[in-house]
Amino acid sequence: MAKRPQSVSIGGRTKGSDVQPEPSVTSGKPAGRKRIYSQPGPEPAQALRRGCLAKDLVAVFGDNLRAARLKSDLTQAEIADRLGITQQYLSLIETGRKNVTLRTMIALADVLGADLSAMLQRPRSGGS
Repeated sequence: MAKRPQSVSIGGRTKGSDVQPEPSVTSGKPAGRKRIYSQPGPEPAQALRRGCLAKDLVAVFGDNLRAARLKSDLTQAEIADRLGITQQYLSLIETGRKNVTLRTMIALADVLGADLSAMLQRPRSGGS
């Protein structure tokens, strides 16, 4: 590849103006337009499984939250007052009808003295 002379701007004038722009390559597409390829999304079955998993985790957390609250002998109103949330919101969390942020989960686990990771696990079945 041949080296091209560089142009230098001095006082508003370009020195080395004998430099010609490179000829454009025509590809049949309008110049300046780029084709953008999107990433393929997850398969519908995968997306459905993820959605079901999320709903399941919300329900499991709500069930475990209710069990921990009852074990601690606290009412929804008492916990709600301690956290600065409404009793109605806490009820929706316990019944799995309201998604909850990680920060709220941590706060709820702290108030109940429970382990957050344990609150996200299904109770083990079996009578041993």
